Amino acid sequence: MKAIVFTALGDLRRRVGQTAALTCALLLSSLALFTAAALLQSLDAPLDDACDRLNTSALQLFLDGHSDDVPAMQAWLQQHEAVAAVGPPIPIYQTSSDLVHNEEAFSRALMLAENLPRKGLDAVQIVTRLGDPTAAAPGLDEVWISHQLATSRGIQLGDTITVPREGGPWPLRVSATVVDPYFSTDNISPTRAWVAPGALAHALPLADLNEVFLGVSLHQRADAGQVRDDLEQAFGGGLSGFALTHEIAKMAHGMFFRIMAVALGVAALLTLLVSILIVAGAVGSAVFADYRLIGTFKAMGYTPAMVNRIYLLRFTIPALIAVPLGLLLGWLVSAQLLALLVGSLGVTDPQWSPLLPALAAGAGVLTTVAAAAWWSARKAGRVEAMPAIRFGAPPPRAGSHRRSVPLGRLPLPAFLGARGLALNPVRAGFAVIGMGVAVAVLVCAVNLTATFERLGENRPMWGMAASDLTVFVGGARFSVRSEHFAARLRQDARVADFVTSGTVQGEIEGVKGIAGARTGGRVFDGAPETVGLTVLEGRHPEGAGEIALAINSALKGGYALGEPVPLFIEGQHLKPKLVGIYQTGQNLGLGFRLHAATMNAVLPMWQARTFEIKTAAGVDPAAFKDDLIRTYGEAVDVGLASDLTEQLAGLVTGIRGTLMLLSALLLAICLISIYNDTLLCLREQQQTLGILKAAGMTPGRLRLVLVWRTQVVTLVSLVLFLPMVLVALPLLLNQIAAGIGLVSFPLVIDPLGTVLIVPGLLAFAFAAAWWPARGVTRLHPRHMLAY
Repeated sequence: MKAIVFTALGDLRRRVGQTAALTCALLLSSLALFTAAALLQSLDAPLDDACDRLNTSALQLFLDGHSDDVPAMQAWLQQHEAVAAVGPPIPIYQTSSDLVHNEEAFSRALMLAENLPRKGLDAVQIVTRLGDPTAAAPGLDEVWISHQLATSRGIQLGDTITVPREGGPWPLRVSATVVDPYFSTDNISPTRAWVAPGALAHALPLADLNEVFLGVSLHQRADAGQVRDDLEQAFGGGLSGFALTHEIAKMAHGMFFRIMAVALGVAALLTLLVSILIVAGAVGSAVFADYRLIGTFKAMGYTPAMVNRIYLLRFTIPALIAVPLGLLLGWLVSAQLLALLVGSLGVTDPQWSPLLPALAAGAGVLTTVAAAAWWSARKAGRVEAMPAIRFGAPPPRAGSHRRSVPLGRLPLPAFLGARGLALNPVRAGFAVIGMGVAVAVLVCAVNLTATFERLGENRPMWGMAASDLTVFVGGARFSVRSEHFAARLRQDARVADFVTSGTVQGEIEGVKGIAGARTGGRVFDGAPETVGLTVLEGRHPEGAGEIALAINSALKGGYALGEPVPLFIEGQHLKPKLVGIYQTGQNLGLGFRLHAATMNAVLPMWQARTFEIKTAAGVDPAAFKDDLIRTYGEAVDVGLASDLTEQLAGLVTGIRGTLMLLSALLLAICLISIYNDTLLCLREQQQTLGILKAAGMTPGRLRLVLVWRTQVVTLVSLVLFLPMVLVALPLLLNQIAAGIGLVSFPLVIDPLGTVLIVPGLLAFAFAAAWWPARGVTRLHPRHMLAY
């Protein structure tokens, strides 16, 4: 055994570059796998701990005090066996327009709640504050906002946030930042903020104070959905508001980090795959290069198992060095990421255990490398002693022949580089697959980034109107009738076309969303096609008694075109005919569309108050918005299509960062793979290269021989994988996104970015191979010829 260890260690010392390349690849694999496992293991614990610390209700109900019998619901909940406690009704008010901070408007909805005593439920943790440190609530003109909102928007203590209201702007001074667990993320809107008891009644008309918040503490958090369903059934239908459960909040809170964890997990598996290819190729090359030495070992009495152990140790020792280093770096990276995650929850020192991620990542990498090395080293055990000592190379395969390839017109370095691939076709195949993985990741990264960056240009496929402006008419103090506003738009030369719509809540039999039985729908007074909205099957409703369903609503309810759809809306049971099915990424692909005639049959006074406007060519939507506000003032609320881009900026940045991280990790592995492959090629062809050097070929042209080999591998990978990924990516995304309602994923192909992958990857491969190919300068012709 000692001889085997010494032989393996001596081999490691002779091949320092190859050992370093393999060590780096395994280090990156361990780092990515540990970080992914640590994030997935620890994502939910911080929110659970914060909710335990602050006694946050597992079920939070936001009800309409005018249409819901809140006292009766409160009494019913107190009798439910799964309920531990019910808090008092808390008045809330949701803003409907942009907020203003330091004279700059920003798109963020606030849910203002009065900070009343809540029987120990739903406490908030003060992070920073001004004034009396013992005050239990903000002052009359003060507001407590979430620490996450303050951090993401750069809001400081003492700053003023102006809240829009019908009676004019309502300035509120930020006197504290707090941890409100469910609302400590930008992924839940509106964001809750706390004002003084009685502040809403003091600042707003009573007609606007119809909403209340009811906290429900449960014995088991997992029962929140069932309790909500029982409440809806007991009171004869869906609630007028919405419900927020612990599971929904948990899903929203760690969304970005969950995406990052999955991306890192994919990257770890891909890097591990490339590492396996590196090990397999390196073992095959080592056996080929050591053929005569293996024969000598066999002649000295080494058994096949002993020879196998030499190569097993040779490639396991770098793993024993790389894996602990990768786990250590992964621990440092994971600690920083988790600190970012829990910062919004008021936790400065996240408590998490690295033991399970370390065991999973370490055992996974070591086992995989050892298995790959053992499997590839079996050929060394089958080497026969005498032929190996005599010939120094494996015998040619019986009946094998190489097909002639017309490469004569290529430059000599290119010809020799391409010919070198035939010397070890198995390793060449591994190299093509490894580079193909990089091609696939780059194509996905470029086109997914383009898809989300241009989401505003392809809104109909996401279920959103392709309008330039969205105008809501109907203020409480000053208002304009919808028909009058529509008449003026028809006479305005700046308007190319428009359609009016409104939102409505309804229940579809057999369809239940994550927030309850109620599903949001839109009612159109006109053709939705005016603003680009389309259907997957059928058509949009054109009159009374017709309905179009979102794809997941149709699938969950089992409805087909032409069938009646039981719909409970505005207290009435309807059975409109299903005439169309559309896709939308909103509300997990749930929803419906009606014609205004259907709503007018239910509520004769109903009017569509939202105008989706497409401006004429050459008209600046922002200038048009300013003119509408000057003309109509508080009677209209105007939004621009560009506002969507601002609202999605954080999401796009996160997705872009995750894809860049994934691409960088794979390119780093490819760099290591190319470096290792070039060293192996240099070692295998050193006699040929020595002859060429003796024949007068310059070191630069000799380096080009090795570089051209890598270029051919890269070019073959591009030719094979680039079209394959472009065809498979939309199909794969259709399957992945079907759960959120995007059965035809609106992928945007970036032609320029995709085309630039070709020269970019060729240049990358050239640089990656040119560096290790400098080893040809150290070859001595006389020594090589003697070899």
